[in-house]
Amino acid sequence: MTFRVPQFQVPRLRGRARVALWAIVALIVLFILVGVYVGLYTDLLWYRSVGFSTVFSRRLTTQILDAIRDSLQPLGAAVVIEASHLCMMMRGVQKQNSVTTTSAFHGEFHKNETRSEFIKLISAKLN
Repeated sequence: MTFRVPQFQVPRLRGRARVALWAIVALIVLFILVGVYVGLYTDLLWYRSVGFSTVFSRRLTTQILDAIRDSLQPLGAAVVIEASHLCMMMRGVQKQNSVTTTSAFHGEFHKNETRSEFIKLISAKLN
């Protein structure tokens, strides 16, 4: 006994049915393109905000170092800031565990030995 697969014929669309089908296909393509455009635009906003927040973090780190240097006048100073920026977590790609670390050094910390010892000591505390 052989099994026969029934053959279906696709009905030809004519007139209004054909126009309606093309209109539905055009709307689906339009919605997809709008979604892609909105995604690209939010990614662009996210990258702009990340760039701005990085500049802000660097400026804040430098200002803290300058305040320590001016008020205490130490032989050396080091400032390390680890920050979670809300703009990275809430916008665009939504990187939930994104952390930005900035650092600034002065005086004795410009020497490689002192700087590497400092980084080694605090590296366990970061993240």
